[in-house]
Amino acid sequence: MISILLIVKMGNSQNFSIGTEITTNYHIESLLPEIGLKLNIPLSKHSQFETSLFYQIRKNDGAFSINYDLYVFDVNERYLVVPFMYKFSSQIINLSFGINYNYYVGWGVTSVSDENVQINNYHIEDTYLFGVQGALSKS
Repeated sequence: MISILLIVKMGNSQNFSIGTEITTNYHIESLLPEIGLKLNIPLSKHSQFETSLFYQIRKNDGAFSINYDLYVFDVNERYLVVPFMYKFSSQIINLSFGINYNYYVGWGVTSVSDENVQINNYHIEDTYLFGVQGALSKS
């Protein structure tokens, strides 16, 4: 993952901070962008609450058959992702954990194995997902 982070401090270090973050997810064939807003609220000297709102693209593929001919396609699924994280910071290590909520907002075709075939409909089972997220880093 490649990350570019811009944090704008509002007041002193005891107040919350807001910023933007641009990251990428590595897929086998490409880098997929993510962009979002981030909010950090200090709770104590070593702990803080973090939340964000990200626009994320995930690559997926599929196949279908018409008259025994097989067609393969790639789509980009678009999500809004909202993590709610607790972060513990020390001079030795940083530990973050929490939950995230992923809401499906749409899709777009990136390629089809036959240029004469058009994909008009794409369906996923779950339009929202809950997940657990964690991170471990060195200060």
